[in-house]
Amino acid sequence: MEGLIDGVLAGGGAVEEVLLPVAKRAFQGFDPNAIDAGGDAAIAALKPYVAKCFEGRPRETSVAEWEFALADVLTALFAQQGVKPCIRQVFRAANIDESRFDQHDSLSAVRYFEYYAKLRFQEGMLRDRVRTEIYQAAFAANACDIEGKVVMDVGAGSGILSIFAAQCHAKTVYAVEASSMAENAIKLAAHNNIGAVKVLNCIAEQADVPPNSVDAIVSELFATFLFGERGVESICRARKLFLKPGGRVYPGVCDLLLAPFSDDSIHKERMEKDSFWSQPSWYFTDLSCLYEDAQDQTLRQVAVEFVDPATLVSEPHKTVYDLHTVEAEDLQHISLDLEFKTTRTCVIHGLVGWFDLHWDGTNKKMTLSTAPAAPASTGGPEGTNWFQARFLLKDTLAVNEGDVLVGNMQLEASSFESYTAEFWLKIQGTDRVVRSRLMDLRDIDSRHIRQKQCTQGYSRLESSEPHDVYLKDKVERWPAFPVGAEAKIGDTMYQYVGNLDPKQVQGKEWVLCGSLNGCAFFQVPGVTGRVAQSRSGLMYWQPKPR
Repeated sequence: MEGLIDGVLAGGGAVEEVLLPVAKRAFQGFDPNAIDAGGDAAIAALKPYVAKCFEGRPRETSVAEWEFALADVLTALFAQQGVKPCIRQVFRAANIDESRFDQHDSLSAVRYFEYYAKLRFQEGMLRDRVRTEIYQAAFAANACDIEGKVVMDVGAGSGILSIFAAQCHAKTVYAVEASSMAENAIKLAAHNNIGAVKVLNCIAEQADVPPNSVDAIVSELFATFLFGERGVESICRARKLFLKPGGRVYPGVCDLLLAPFSDDSIHKERMEKDSFWSQPSWYFTDLSCLYEDAQDQTLRQVAVEFVDPATLVSEPHKTVYDLHTVEAEDLQHISLDLEFKTTRTCVIHGLVGWFDLHWDGTNKKMTLSTAPAAPASTGGPEGTNWFQARFLLKDTLAVNEGDVLVGNMQLEASSFESYTAEFWLKIQGTDRVVRSRLMDLRDIDSRHIRQKQCTQGYSRLESSEPHDVYLKDKVERWPAFPVGAEAKIGDTMYQYVGNLDPKQVQGKEWVLCGSLNGCAFFQVPGVTGRVAQSRSGLMYWQPKPR
């Protein structure tokens, strides 16, 4: 058994390193053959040893992380003995709260927590000016709802919302963070001399907080299409366990919105994206048998981006979720019956989804909208790092102005910190139905990265998505040209004359018009020449005099 534990945990991460000696001690005297009968016999044999493992868990290691690492050991044990795994039942028999493990793939959950344990991804969220400023303004305007109260910040991350609550003179703020980012939250609160913040390194359901003792819950555990990372469930469970009767959740109401869109450019791009696999003779090899598979995979991706409101062809369908009453179990399977009245004659290419968050404060009610057409004061046109989500059809649907579209979208919680989604649409009174592929909200086409590059300039490239790290590094490797350098774009020769103030071009629509040595050149409304990005900033190129 000791060799198996070494094989699974040795050379692993920090949690595995701590679990290694604990597991060796806990499993001393254990005979792996004791589980060969499987079922109840295996559960009974493992129960005391697993319980000992959890007795040895250090407080600084969250239950979730410990659980996932131990699950890997048990998985290897069952595989070695050729026995059907029953890990959940073992945890339950050992009186371990494994509700989180029961519903989430262990590897996926660990990666999820590792992702949010990185400061560069927390930075991306804090740099979301719209989101941060609206949350801060909501706290400040409704300080009376927080002052002297006990507050829980679910999914605290760096602890910024906890600090906002403490600045409103909260009595105590429990900053609940399952990832190792909790260490940074402790450091940040201490550095700012905020003693009211108590950081708890665990998932919300396992927080060491007296039941029904919290006056208010705050959170920003929202993701792509609101539910993308299943954070809303954690808010609901925390509310059920810890919120006092009459307590409040901020934001307390979420609107989930969907509308059909018509955008031939993205549909054409999707349909042509996999043309590589249609080649009949690539180095004398016919790849075409894989074309349909490649296209199917592409159509299963959710496009995450800033959507032009002009592409929407109806008023949105809205579903309201009150976080004071909705139960986590209600969110395992979500069925949305849809109806839209089209505003113009066009071709429907899919649905676009977004959400609004409502803060119902005593002094001021505030809304943070992620809508394509939201005014600047509530989320647009600058937008947020939540963007919008586009769900595409392969087979399009032609409609006339005034047609009534009916349909349904099914969202199913998966074990991978995500949801699957699929939908169908048809014109009311007709028989033709168009259906989407089954999509996963974690399998995204990050089109917003290309948009940021073209519309907002280098200073706005950062975001919470891991792909941005690659893009940012790529930008930093672009060459810094000397003043006087020349570049031919099309038939025109341009000359580099110096750098531009980013404010001159921020918010304008950039159009890619060429590249040189990996440096992209853009045409920007109101600028005579061309603009390029490099290590040295925004470079201004003017047409060279003849």
